Amino acid sequence: MATPYSDIFTRFLRKINDDLYNVLTVEESEDDLIGIMESSFMMVKFPRTDITKRSNTTKEFVYDLPEKLQELISVAMKYEWAGRQIVRIENTRQKFTEGDFKLTSQANHLEKLLLMQDQCDKELSRKTMKRSYSTTSGQANWGGLAGGAQWVI
Repeated sequence: MATPYSDIFTRFLRKINDDLYNVLTVEESEDDLIGIMESSFMMVKFPRTDITKRSNTTKEFVYDLPEKLQELISVAMKYEWAGRQIVRIENTRQKFTEGDFKLTSQANHLEKLLLMQDQCDKELSRKTMKRSYSTTSGQANWGGLAGGAQWVI
């Protein structure tokens, strides 16, 4: 069974608060979300399911993506989205003097976005590490560490 893009998009949209997606049409929103998703694939390290096999016409992955991988992609999308917001605010900052910019709420917003992006990076690393130690059954696989089952005292 193929995983539709909408499953990933739903997870991602629950993580952010952006009024832009209320203003755009469905087609424009999907095109933007597909772009963010494709950019986020570089942050997903060693996926066990091939995420490059997908169809943008049917808007679904060829394979059924596990829940953990879907969550990992949505967190990576949040990281990419935060980066886009930071660039937008940095462009706004260039129009103001440093003193004027600090007086606006944009400066506070930028600080919060940078913090959120840092937290996303840490969350991605943590989730990737947890996923790397689990097998397809969801149980931890510690056999490869410190000799595993072969190492006996």
